[in-house]
Amino acid sequence: MKMITPIKSALLSSALLLAASFTASAANTHTILDGTELAFPSGYDIKEITFTLNADYSLTADIFPTGVPGDTDGDGDPNASSSAIPDAPGVGPSEYLEIDMECGATDQGTGSCIPNVVFIYTNNTLIVSPTDPLVTGLDQYVTFDVLLDRYVLTITDLVAFKAALGMAVTNTVNFGAFSFIASFADGQPDDLVPDNAVCEYVSLDLPMVAQCGLTLTKTSSVSTVGPIIDTMSSQIGEHDDSDSGNDADNSGDSDDSDIDPNTLVCGCKGKVTDLELMYTGAGTVNLDVNRIGPFAADLFDGVVQNGSPFTVTGINFGPKGFKNTLGVAISLSVDGGTPVEIHTSCSEPIGPGFVAGDFVVLSGNSRKLTQPLCALDPTACPLNQQVTYTYTVTNAGTDVTGLVVVDDKMVDPVGGPVSLLAGNNVVFTADACLFETTTNIASASGLLIDSTTCSSNTASVTVDLLLPPEPDPCNGSVDSDSDSGYDNNLNGDSDDSDADSGDTDCDGDSDTMPVTPIAYEGCGPYFWKKNKNLWTTYSAGDRFDSIFGVDAAGNKSLKRTLKGKGAKRQALGRHATAALLNAANPGVNYMYTTGEVISIVVDAYATGNHATATSILKEQNKKGCPINN
Repeated sequence: MKMITPIKSALLSSALLLAASFTASAANTHTILDGTELAFPSGYDIKEITFTLNADYSLTADIFPTGVPGDTDGDGDPNASSSAIPDAPGVGPSEYLEIDMECGATDQGTGSCIPNVVFIYTNNTLIVSPTDPLVTGLDQYVTFDVLLDRYVLTITDLVAFKAALGMAVTNTVNFGAFSFIASFADGQPDDLVPDNAVCEYVSLDLPMVAQCGLTLTKTSSVSTVGPIIDTMSSQIGEHDDSDSGNDADNSGDSDDSDIDPNTLVCGCKGKVTDLELMYTGAGTVNLDVNRIGPFAADLFDGVVQNGSPFTVTGINFGPKGFKNTLGVAISLSVDGGTPVEIHTSCSEPIGPGFVAGDFVVLSGNSRKLTQPLCALDPTACPLNQQVTYTYTVTNAGTDVTGLVVVDDKMVDPVGGPVSLLAGNNVVFTADACLFETTTNIASASGLLIDSTTCSSNTASVTVDLLLPPEPDPCNGSVDSDSDSGYDNNLNGDSDDSDADSGDTDCDGDSDTMPVTPIAYEGCGPYFWKKNKNLWTTYSAGDRFDSIFGVDAAGNKSLKRTLKGKGAKRQALGRHATAALLNAANPGVNYMYTTGEVISIVVDAYATGNHATATSILKEQNKKGCPINN
């Protein structure tokens, strides 16, 4: 592969044929070296050729010279001559590179490698010449490039190319292993005479194409759990420091444990101070977190997204036992929907792995311990709340490494990382302790041979929580047929009309209950604060003083009045606003009308007896909220 001289230089001939008999163990690349090549830095002395069979059924020949491609005289400049050897720019008209291919050879390297197609690159132009003059159109399948360190010949469609040569091939490209014979020789100026031809038989396979074929199935050991039976937590809990009355360690703290906290590695005591949580629901949502129960307060109002941790921290509000804690419980409401609750007084299990709705606890701390909360031990919970999940991953694609299975309700991956070969499967299990109806969504992923990520389908299982059975109204009934003097059916039987068991006629005497009194309803301040979309007649921006006709400090809006903290007027403001919204809502059977509520408030301000009015309205606001928000 040199200048045109009397000595024909650098012959490269390759024979291409279909060889189904060769094993699939061959690689998709093969390199031939010229072992006798001298170190003259010419761009036309070939030292190495690498053939590559690509996944798209193209064949590439990377041809490496000892010097710079196109440089005849070895001075490193392919565009000029610095010696007696002429060197035209690039591959000039007096320079050429010839590649000869023999197609259809079957001698596996023992033949003469006589070409039936010749590629000549000269004057910076590729010429494709089949030895059979009846063959045409080969040049549409061939490209030639000159790079900084090599020449590159590419047959872009090997099947079409061979068919155009008259080879016995089918139209399909799925023909398995591919084989050919290759030889080359070169001459001056490094060794002045041609080297002996190198003839080598090569078998190439198509490269393995990465294919993702992971399938995940998930099952649970039970379809239902529960009902939950209230039991004392096995964790160290405060329980108001008054439930046991047994101060075993004479610490002055009569809680139910009296365990030396210095001996613990984890635990919960004195209410939870902070929780790191993760949202497992879909997308990005607005989240509102509140401390509920005594000394209620807003804790968090912001945006959270699936899979991202966030932290809820206690507030410095309330008496000593509540300051800087989450109180006895918190509620979490997504986009204004129905809240889920997490008990945070340490009297019930709480710690990493605890699941409430679309939230899972990752970590946390409590007020009286420096150690973190204990991770929940699924095997330590009641048997009727335990569930074992089984995850089976099947690989119908190519090999996968670093396979990991994750579950949106589990803190850590439930399996992996492992390798999963094509055609195999792997099984993982995980235990959980459930406190509510729970849907877990799992997925598997790993890396293919081309370093791309392969992900499985998602698989979900729902385990339902059984509710405790309704109590038997007649269990323990003491209908004595003598105590009430009320004979509703005039049968001469003045029993107690089954008053102790409600409407059920436990003794079968056909006496019924007297007419049931009206059941009034009422929703509390917290409900109306969180469900402004359910307000009727009044709006959040209406002023308290204007509605009630009183002079309250600050003349706040109804919304701000509902959020007010403290007692006396602040407490009256909260319950008066809730009472007003109850009375105005047609879906609430409230005891008072809006006019009566306003009158109660006006009278309280006139007499200064705020406490009595607060007590009256608060009692009605606790009658039970009938609205499904």
